[in-house]
Amino acid sequence: MGERGCDAAGPDADYQLTPLTEYLRQANERTFVIIQIEEPSALEQAEAIAAVPGVDMLMLGPGDFSILSGVPGQMEHPSVLNALEKVASAARNTGKHWAATCASPEKIKEAVDKGASLTFHGNDQVYAKMGFDNLKRDIEELTGRVLCGRRDKTMRE
Repeated sequence: MGERGCDAAGPDADYQLTPLTEYLRQANERTFVIIQIEEPSALEQAEAIAAVPGVDMLMLGPGDFSILSGVPGQMEHPSVLNALEKVASAARNTGKHWAATCASPEKIKEAVDKGASLTFHGNDQVYAKMGFDNLKRDIEELTGRVLCGRRDKTMRE
């Protein structure tokens, strides 16, 4: 479907063990297309975008959308919250699913309660930083020393 390149030699085609015509059928059946709305001008076309055959899901890219809307990082800004509602509405109106990037478990529940089929929260870098922050806090509590990056501040004094 559509216009795209074809690589029938990878693991998704059993390294060329799947005949090309069978691979193409399977690829079309298994491909799931999520369109991420990031620009205010795209938001105005969200319903038309969702209605395109082959589009399975819409989502708002809240970080980029906030920047391009002049409210960088303000995920609770009315324009960002309104954009999320427009994306969800466009998906519902066209019988498509919608996804949401959520900053907390509470935001995940809120999105699911509103009908989101897929939610995203954090990433490996966020979770690694949280682990290091917790370790730093535990060490500071146990030693009574304030750590700063790789060096102990008390060593400089």
